[in-house]
Amino acid sequence: MASSHRPWWGGIVVNGAIRDSAVIDGMEFGVRALGTNPRKSSKSGAGEADVTVEFGGVRFVPGEYLLSDHDGVVVSRTPVES
Repeated sequence: MASSHRPWWGGIVVNGAIRDSAVIDGMEFGVRALGTNPRKSSKSGAGEADVTVEFGGVRFVPGEYLLSDHDGVVVSRTPVES
């Protein structure tokens, strides 16, 4: 994940496991991950921003919109009103 601040972000989607889920759950933005893992990971600082990625059969394109709840995520090319 890039370290640049994106003020319009309401959350992130992680194609992997997260650690410290109780702390993350208390943050002011949403995090959706495949699971949790108590082991600390190594960090290499590698990553890219503003690139298209695909996982779980879904293509995530910069500039598109993602909405999520506890049941899953939806990606849309246009804003979706709740």
